[in-house]
Amino acid sequence: MRSRRGLTLVELLTTATVLLLVIGITMPALVAVRRYGRRVVGIHNQREIVFAVTLYACDNEDDFPCSVALCAGADAQTYRWQDPRKVKTTKPLLRMPHSSVAAYLTEYAKNADIFHCPSSPAPHTYWRQAWEQADQWCHPESEDVDAADPMFGSYCFLWNYTAYLEGPLGPFKGARSLMPHAGESNLLVCDYFGYDDWRNRGYFGSCEPFKHDEIVAESEWLSSYWSYRNHDVGDDPRTLAVRLNAGYVDGHVAGYTPAQATSVRASETPYGEEPYKQSDPRDPGRFFVPSKAVRTIK
Repeated sequence: MRSRRGLTLVELLTTATVLLLVIGITMPALVAVRRYGRRVVGIHNQREIVFAVTLYACDNEDDFPCSVALCAGADAQTYRWQDPRKVKTTKPLLRMPHSSVAAYLTEYAKNADIFHCPSSPAPHTYWRQAWEQADQWCHPESEDVDAADPMFGSYCFLWNYTAYLEGPLGPFKGARSLMPHAGESNLLVCDYFGYDDWRNRGYFGSCEPFKHDEIVAESEWLSSYWSYRNHDVGDDPRTLAVRLNAGYVDGHVAGYTPAQATSVRASETPYGEEPYKQSDPRDPGRFFVPSKAVRTIK
């Protein structure tokens, strides 16, 4: 039997088989190219973030912006640290001029997209709106339209951030200025990679995809991320095949793997002496940062 164009059924089937084989060969390559492209964009994003923070410091006596990854007490003076992905807090401390990263940096980085990892499942539905409204943002679906609402992204912003670090090195201290003080890290920004976030207990999470992964959907204020669980490795990340990037005070962005990372935790206290209690329903779990950047100056 021949088709209208003169091809036999066998020839049609052969052609279809060849096409399927070509697709089977090229699809993995296309996926790899897309993933590489997103990684390149991610590196560019972090480089632009470092540049923006550096420009801010140059205009502010070499000091980096305040961290907004905190929760102020009732008197707006006491506080505890929160998730370093936080880009907007509810109530700034009295010493803080702004409650959002955008309010500090929008003059130096106009594009909100650079503050969100391109490899993550998707930006939050209200990501751009929250960024553009900066200190004044409130969730449009919130019952209290006058309330200042938080927002969390997909990078960890670590300037002026303090976290609990187990062991003799003491707390993790993010750089405060262009010339980090003794005991401070020179790390400014890195991909989110963590374990045991309160939204997905017992799982690893990252803005970068794992080999096998699921998606933790966005919530009211928190962006979506990739998650993965392997009972064989438990909470040990060293064998996980995920590639991460981090940006430093000197302007460079470098890759690292889970095997080259150290975990820190959000602190209950301003000085990083005590981690969140694991029974705390909002404990963001552990965050992995490059080991070489935990403390760069003795």
